[in-house]
Amino acid sequence: MQASAGKSAFVFVHGYNVTFTDAARRTAQMAYDLGFDAPVFYSWPSQASYASYKVDETNAEWSRLDFKNFLKDFVARSDAEHIYLIAHSMGTRVLTGALKELVLEDPSIREKFDEIVLAAPDIDADTFKRDIAPNILAGEGGTTLYASSGDYALMASKTFAGYRRAGDTTGGITIAPGVDTIDASAIRTDFVGHSYYADSGSVLGDLRDLILHRKRPDKRSRLSPVKAKSGRYWTFSSGQAPAQ
Repeated sequence: MQASAGKSAFVFVHGYNVTFTDAARRTAQMAYDLGFDAPVFYSWPSQASYASYKVDETNAEWSRLDFKNFLKDFVARSDAEHIYLIAHSMGTRVLTGALKELVLEDPSIREKFDEIVLAAPDIDADTFKRDIAPNILAGEGGTTLYASSGDYALMASKTFAGYRRAGDTTGGITIAPGVDTIDASAIRTDFVGHSYYADSGSVLGDLRDLILHRKRPDKRSRLSPVKAKSGRYWTFSSGQAPAQ
């Protein structure tokens, strides 16, 4: 942080089926693509196996307290003036679970995080709207949720859980007050469609506008607003949608 001109850091929490090495590599890639010189990643013990989904669920739940303690320590000791939290897939459960407990203990800590980015969150959609967004995500700091109808990993998660995930737009868009929902369904990357947040030039460009230039969706050229009965969300404009 002493070497960071902007005193800015991001903390990345990986998702299901990710090794320690791959989480480190993904963090380095995002730091390069976003132009950050103070990247941090938090690794929880994913089994790095498609067949170990239930084991990863248990480990993610177990890791919430550890991540909560880590965040408290990072806020207190890092000297970062701007902190951005980015979580992917099942890692969003680790992040939101830890934040919920932190905010219950000290509501002012939410102001320490400039932006919370939830990429393809593997969280029950209704639970997110009822229990998570109202309590910890809406407020002074911004919150952005990237979702897609082409995310086959979250479709599989819905099969396990029985209910739609917040990061899956099939059958509906997850909209909550204080949360900027971005529909990235037009983005296509790998065959699973679960890593578009870091594999697509369009999404990475949008993240740069969000984090580096601190632009809300109405100021970001890649996005177009969509009005729905439950509120407004955003989608990638034509010409920005193809994967890059």
